[in-house]
Amino acid sequence: MEAKRKRKISKTKANNNVNVNENLNLNENLKAEFEKFRVSYIGTKRGLNEEFENFTNKNKDWNEIIPKLLPALQNQIKWRKAFKEVGKFVPEWKVLTTWINQKCWTEIHTKNELND
Repeated sequence: MEAKRKRKISKTKANNNVNVNENLNLNENLKAEFEKFRVSYIGTKRGLNEEFENFTNKNKDWNEIIPKLLPALQNQIKWRKAFKEVGKFVPEWKVLTTWINQKCWTEIHTKNELND
């Protein structure tokens, strides 16, 4: 009976270790994805660890948001370029911390704005 219990505990510990390792790998992958976004950001920014910590502290669902950051940034870069080409005002880039704190990845820009 005692041997079965030890095997069960040992198996549970092994499963827990696998889950922890999978979570660590997922978090490292997400941090690497965040770093791609951070490096692509044109405005002023701090180091990876400072920006990542700020981002994760401000957003409980940060792991769901990270895949949206780079596409949102690329959209904003295109939008700014199009506005500049037609002579419209384009503000300076925000500091990345501000961009994150104001959830600027949720901004939606359209071609219709060019006609306004």
